[in-house]
Amino acid sequence: MCIGAVGLLAACGVKKADHSPTGVVKQFLVTSLSADTQKRHKGLYELLGPRTQARLKASADRATVATGSKRKYAPYEMLSASFRPNAKGNWTPKSFKLLGTSGDTARVEVRGEKKGQVQIVNLVKLKGRWRIELDSASAQKTPEPQKTATPPTAKPET
Repeated sequence: MCIGAVGLLAACGVKKADHSPTGVVKQFLVTSLSADTQKRHKGLYELLGPRTQARLKASADRATVATGSKRKYAPYEMLSASFRPNAKGNWTPKSFKLLGTSGDTARVEVRGEKKGQVQIVNLVKLKGRWRIELDSASAQKTPEPQKTATPPTAKPET
């Protein structure tokens, strides 16, 4: 697994700690390769922004209640294996591009080798450090429902 992490590190162009938005996204990917699940999840959790951490804490609290409080779950235990919910298929990131920053927010584009392999990662700056905000399925924009012709409804008489 270390060889894989070193290979991804080299592919991402990471030579030393890079605290830029792009560097944090690369570090997130490298951290995701850790063979130790607890170490991986704790490392990923530390790179997350406050909204994402709050969602994970709420999930951990619900999981704890669901067990009758027999086991207390930590927020980092709620992380899943994939952080690219909209990515099609399993692909390896090949390029990283800072799309821009505005105040304490930034966006980084991650691309794979093939067309369509792209993910936009949103970041926030917290206490001088960039952190990743992951979209939750409920927080993602859904298409507006199509408007259909409906017959007018009668207004009640007053």
